[in-house]
Amino acid sequence: MSRRQEKTSSEQKDMLVSFMLEHLDFAQGKLLGVEGRVNHNKLWEEVTQLLNRLDGATKNNVKWQISAEKAVENFSYLSANLNEHVQKIGSTLKAILEEKKNTNILFRELIDILKQKV
Repeated sequence: MSRRQEKTSSEQKDMLVSFMLEHLDFAQGKLLGVEGRVNHNKLWEEVTQLLNRLDGATKNNVKWQISAEKAVENFSYLSANLNEHVQKIGSTLKAILEEKKNTNILFRELIDILKQKV
């Protein structure tokens, strides 16, 4: 029998994200009260079984919860970095457009000067 990978596979990550998107209250921690806690635990059991059937890591509920939390932290970090880079690119593009505008103005002025001399 083949040995399973120790790392979470891309397929497992995709499944976890899909499951969370299908169960937003669960993903956002909005299952409250006794009944909510029961549903929360059932959903973790369900997603754990789904994930462990796929190629990749085999984990218990607690370890999958930790993986999910780390994924959210990584996503938040990447998202913040992406936003920072987008802002820098936006500032750079704005500066380039301003420079182009200034160049066009200077170019038009140069053309006017040359026309006057002709």
